[in-house]
Amino acid sequence: MTIIQLIVILCLISYIDNNIYLYYTEDSSSVEFYDCIYQENFLYCRRPIEPISLERNNNVKECYHNGTLHTFSSLQSNKSNINTILHKWKSSLEKVEEYSRYIKQNLNSIENFLCECSHPQSFGKYCEYLLPYGTTFTMTLNWENQMKFLYEEENQYYSDILCYKTLTCNSGLLCLDWRDICDGIQQCQLGYDEENCDKLEFNECEYDEYRCMNGMCISREYFLDGDYDCMDLSDEIQLVNDRLCIYHEISMECDDRICFPNTWSCGDGQCIANRLAFQLKYSKETECNNRRDQYYMCEIHANRRQWTLSNGKCYFVKDFLEFNSQNRSIEEECIYFTKCAFSMGLEKNCPCKYDPLCFEEDDTESPCSSENIPYPNGAIIAPYLYFIYNNTPEWWSKTPDYIQLIGTIKCRGYMINREMTIPYISKINLKTIEAMLCNSTEIIENKGYDINCYNNNHSSYFLHICNQSKECISQYRINDGYINCADEMDEQQNQFILNYRHDRFQCSSEESIYLSVNNLGDLIPNCKNNYDEWWLGKDMMLSQMKCNQNSKDDCKFIQQYIANNHENSFVELFTTKIPFRTYCDTFWNLGSKYDENIELCSKQWICLDEQWQCHTGQCINVTWVLDGEWDCIDASDEESLFFYNHSFSLRNLKVISLDLLKDKFESLYGITKQPFSKICNLTTEFPCFRVNASNSLYNITFERPCINLQQIGDKRIDCIGGIDERNTIQHCNYPTMLGNDFLCITSNTCIDKSNLCKIMCPNPLDNHLLCSTVLLQP
Repeated sequence: MTIIQLIVILCLISYIDNNIYLYYTEDSSSVEFYDCIYQENFLYCRRPIEPISLERNNNVKECYHNGTLHTFSSLQSNKSNINTILHKWKSSLEKVEEYSRYIKQNLNSIENFLCECSHPQSFGKYCEYLLPYGTTFTMTLNWENQMKFLYEEENQYYSDILCYKTLTCNSGLLCLDWRDICDGIQQCQLGYDEENCDKLEFNECEYDEYRCMNGMCISREYFLDGDYDCMDLSDEIQLVNDRLCIYHEISMECDDRICFPNTWSCGDGQCIANRLAFQLKYSKETECNNRRDQYYMCEIHANRRQWTLSNGKCYFVKDFLEFNSQNRSIEEECIYFTKCAFSMGLEKNCPCKYDPLCFEEDDTESPCSSENIPYPNGAIIAPYLYFIYNNTPEWWSKTPDYIQLIGTIKCRGYMINREMTIPYISKINLKTIEAMLCNSTEIIENKGYDINCYNNNHSSYFLHICNQSKECISQYRINDGYINCADEMDEQQNQFILNYRHDRFQCSSEESIYLSVNNLGDLIPNCKNNYDEWWLGKDMMLSQMKCNQNSKDDCKFIQQYIANNHENSFVELFTTKIPFRTYCDTFWNLGSKYDENIELCSKQWICLDEQWQCHTGQCINVTWVLDGEWDCIDASDEESLFFYNHSFSLRNLKVISLDLLKDKFESLYGITKQPFSKICNLTTEFPCFRVNASNSLYNITFERPCINLQQIGDKRIDCIGGIDERNTIQHCNYPTMLGNDFLCITSNTCIDKSNLCKIMCPNPLDNHLLCSTVLLQP
C-alpha cells in the first residue's frame, strides 16, 4: 500500500465510528511495529522491544474465533461489496487492498482468502485478536482506563516501568523517560542525554513562525488559537490538569508533552515541581499519580506504607510476600531490614509488624554492619546521587541524613569526576548541584560541552548570561518567568529581546519581564501590577477567558492584549466584556467582583428555566442543589435551603420537586447529621465556633457555637476560619474564593483544608479552636 493511499484511507475512516481498522499487518524479515489500530488520529501498534522477523503466512487457511473464511474467487462470484468488507468484517486493510487488486487486475491465477470476523469482539488479519471488553476499541480503552483508576495497586503490580531505550546510558536505578533528553539536567553519567541539544536551544524561527519556549517553531497562525501545537504547551494560556494523564487515552496534552523548566516528568505527561514532595509529611505539593517519583524508594513515602517491588514499582498489600527471599547476601539482608523498618513491617516475614519504634530497640538486631546505610541501594534522582542513612536512624522519620555525590559530570569545556558527601536537603536542585560540581578543580578531561556555547553556529547567543553557573542558554530564556541558570542570572537581566518581545507579555514599562504566554492566567502572579492574572490588573481573571479546545471566543482578545501591552496602547477594545450569562453565576469573572453584585442579582436577574435560583438571585445548575458544597454564597442551596422562602418559588419547584428536596435535605442535613444538633436550632442556626468564643470546648453550653443562618454570606466573618464567608472572602494565595480552606484572620494567611491541625497559623491567636474546626468542615 502506498503512503498516499494510506493517508487517504486514514482521512476517510477517521469520520466513521465504532469500527476497527487494522493495518501494517504484512510479514517482513525486520519489523519494528505491526498490526496497528487507527484510533482518533493515533496509532496503537504491537511494538517488540527489538525488531523481529515476522512470518505468519497462514498455510492452514484458518480464521480464528469462529471467523468465516472466504476465498477471493467466492467473493467475486458473490459480488461481495468492498465497502462492506472494509467497514464490517474487521480484517486488515492490506487484505482488503489485496482483494481489490485481485478484482481490478483479473488475477484469477492467484487464489487467496479473506476472513470475516463475525464474533462481536474478534478482529485481525485472521480474526486472531479478541477485545477484552466491549465490541469497539473505544469501549476497550475506556474500560482499561477505568480499571487503572479502580485497581491502582494491581496496575502497579502487573506492569513495568516505561523506559526510553533509544539512548542507552547509566541513569542510576530509574531508567530514562524520553522527556529527560535535553531538559537541561544530566540524567546520564557523562551527560550523554544533554548532547547536541544546542540545535534546538539556539534554533531560530522564521518571521511568520512562533518560537515555542523549547526552540520548536510553529506557524504563527497557531499561536493562541486554543489548541496546543508546541510540545511544551507554551503557545496557549489554558491550564492542563495533567494529574489525570495516567487515566487518559492517548492525547498530545499528555503523551507528546514535555515539561516546563524546573519541573520533573512523571513519564506519562504529568509534571511536578518537587521530585521529593512525597517525602514531606504535610506538603501540599503534587506527587506523581503513577508513583514514578517514588520508584525504587517506595518505603520512604512520608504518609503511605509501600513496598518496592523487584522492578522498582511501588505496591501496598498487607503481608505482601516477596519472591526470591532465600539465600540473601549480607548486603541484601541489610536492604531488606531497611525496607521493613521504613514500611513498618509491610512484607509478611518482616520483624516488628506496624511498629517503627520496635526496630530501634536493643533486642531487634540489625543485619547492617557498616557505619552508614545507602538506601535505595543505587543512584537515585541523578546517576551520581545516593541517599545515605546513619546505621542508627530514626526509622519513623524516613529522611536521609546525607547525600553522597559520586560520578562524572560534563561541564562547559571539561569533565570532572567528584566524590563528596553533603547534608541532606529536602528540595534537591540538580542545577545547583551540577553548578557546584562544575566549579570543582578536579578536571579529568577537556571533553565537555562547547566552551563557547556553540557561538560559531548560532546567532541567538549570549556568552555570559549565566555568569557563575556557566550554563549555555539562548537569549530567549532571558526574563521569561522561568529560572534556567543555577545562579538565576537569566531572570535578572536588563537586555532587550527585540525579535521575540511581541510574542511575550511585558508586565509594565518599569519591569523588564517578558513572560511566556503560558504564565498568563496560571494563578501565580509574576507581575507587580497583577496584569498577568487580571485583565489590566483589576477586571476579569485571565484564567476565566475562553481560549481552549471547547471555546475560542477570547483568543483574539488575548493576542491583542499581549501585542499592545508593550506600547501601553490599551484601546477601547480592551474595555472588559464578559458573556451575558456569566453575571450572577456565583463565580467571580471580574476583578471588581461586580458581576456577582447581590443587589443586582437579587433584584434584576432572571435565571434560565432549567436553573435553580439562589435566595441572592444567583443562578446555579440544578444538579448542584444539595450536593454538599455551597454554590450560593448564602448557602441557600444547602443548609439554608428551607430557611428562605425562595426554595418554594414556582420556578424552583419546576426544576426539582419539593419531595425530592426534603429527602435530599434530610439525608445530608438531618438533625443527626450535623454537629451541635442538641445545642443549635438547626432550622434557623448554623453550627460553628464563633470568632468571639472563649478558648475552650467546655463552654459551648453557655457560649453557643451557633450563628443565625441569615449571617452566612453577609461579608462579615462570624465563624472561626471564615467558614461562614467561604464564598465572599478572597483566598490569601489565589484570586479565587476562600472555599473550604481555613483563614487565619489576624495574619490573613490560608491553610488548605487537608492540612488543618497539621499546619498552624503564624499567629497563635488564630489557632484558637483551629483543630476543632475540621470537624465542622464539609
